[in-house]
Amino acid sequence: RGIGLTSIRPTSFHSNFLAYDLPAIKADSSFASPLGSAAAVNWVACRDIAAVAVRALLDSAHDGRVLEVTGPPSSTLSAAQMRALLEAKCARPVRYAEVPLPPVPELQGLWTFLRAGGFDMSTSTVLDVTGTAPQDFSEFLDTLDLGPSPALKARLGH
Repeated sequence: RGIGLTSIRPTSFHSNFLAYDLPAIKADSSFASPLGSAAAVNWVACRDIAAVAVRALLDSAHDGRVLEVTGPPSSTLSAAQMRALLEAKCARPVRYAEVPLPPVPELQGLWTFLRAGGFDMSTSTVLDVTGTAPQDFSEFLDTLDLGPSPALKARLGH
């Protein structure tokens, strides 16, 4: 029979926010992406992806399955919804700028997929597989220091 195969397909990782958005939020109260104004993306915690992967490795009942791993429905956010959430969490105005698609063909494909609603989804996979509800993106933000950088504080007059 051989080794079983399970495909684990997560949406956008919370850690992507840490790498690509948090520095600009802290430095300039802004974030930018090629997502556009209409599309929405679901955000999923890396710990939830890992928990599903552990269960898939340990339980052969998942062999042959495709596990779409997402955050809860409340973690599916458009740029405008992300901006509003960040403004509430940061207690200051936050700007969003749409930027052009990157010049790299593979990245253009990813952003075209996202703009077309590729990650505008939520599943019950984390709860079904692990028995634990997935972390909400808003709860994730509560664990971060979203305060302005010293330079931004000076510009804001704090």
